[in-house]
This record gives sequence, C-alpha cells and structure tokens, in this order.
Amino acid sequence: MPSFDLISKINYQEFDNALANCLREISNRFDFKGLNISIERKDKTITTLAPDNLKLKQVNELLQTHLIRRKVDPRVLS
Repeated sequence: MPSFDLISKINYQEFDNALANCLREISNRFDFKGLNISIERKDKTITTLAPDNLKLKQVNELLQTHLIRRKVDPRVLS
C-alpha cells in the first residue's frame, strides 16, 4: 500500500513579499493615514502594532488577504 509524507514549509520570500505589499497598501489607505501602524517579522515572530483593536483587526485581515494572493496559507499566523 503506497504512503506519503506531508511536509509543510513556509516560503519566507513570498511571505516577505506579501508583508511588503500589505505595508504599501497601509501607507496608501485613507483610513490609516496619520496612524502609527507597523508590522515586523523577526525570524518566526510577527509583531503588529496599531492604535486600537479595530485597526489591529483590519491590519490582520489585510495581511491574510495579501498572504492568500501570494499563495501562502494564512493559517501560518497564530
């Protein structure tokens, strides 16, 4: 009976591209103008800073959208 192993690896280059696209969109969006919003990745840790919970939720949804566009599974975020 044939068997196979599943290996799940994150393509960090595509992840960084999605992150850069997300930051570019944040800088251009009118509802984020003048706010101190940042997303940083250090190794396997992603830090998102936003002034309130609503903006934080919007930024996280935006990041997930950009990950999907770059064909990176958004479930890599926890």
